[in-house]
Amino acid sequence: MRKNILGRRHTNGLFILILTSVIVVSGCQSTYTKKFQASNSDYGSRTEEKAELIKDDPLYGPTIHGGNNHQNKELFYSQELSTVLSEMPGIFRGIVMHTDKNAYAAIIYDNSATGLKGRGTPDESDHTGTTRGMYDTHTGNQTADPNKIATGINSYYTENRPENLSNVLKQQIALTLRNKNPHIYEVYITANREFINQMNVYYIESARGVDLNGYLADFNKLVTQHFGTTR
Repeated sequence: MRKNILGRRHTNGLFILILTSVIVVSGCQSTYTKKFQASNSDYGSRTEEKAELIKDDPLYGPTIHGGNNHQNKELFYSQELSTVLSEMPGIFRGIVMHTDKNAYAAIIYDNSATGLKGRGTPDESDHTGTTRGMYDTHTGNQTADPNKIATGINSYYTENRPENLSNVLKQQIALTLRNKNPHIYEVYITANREFINQMNVYYIESARGVDLNGYLADFNKLVTQHFGTTR
């Protein structure tokens, strides 16, 4: 009889200990989740208030104030804006081209933040060659094209359509760039692979001392086709 009582006490004590541990762990996870969602690394957990604010006053283009205008008259690479963009959580690399009025931000993103794109949107990148030391698993080539920073093979992530990126992410990018340069008229943002590779070509040309205004007509055509009237 005494053994049964001691056994029940031991079982009850063990149950209470397990239950307490679960509550403590759940509490820690809840606290961590709240802190993470409140940080700049979570672009996905939007409150209704935040969503309405972005809807009513988007900072990325085309805004209701500026319309859709890609008739740029000057073109240059902005090291300053590219640096602050690349330092944002979730952004592996950012390239910003600045015109006489607009900023065009092209990004490659990684897994250091959440909610960077819409739910159900598949990843475009393929990392299958990483463990084999190959840059391109289709050809077995270990050499990267220096003009391409986004290939879809052993690289970070891209997204074909600008509208598939999180509105919160785009709002935060626009806010970051506008804080650095308040004179920006419109901010256009994309993670399109072909677009950022072309921006990288312009960046390389700029680093060589080439005047990018020689590419202005092609640039205006590219951004008009890519962005159109899409946010």
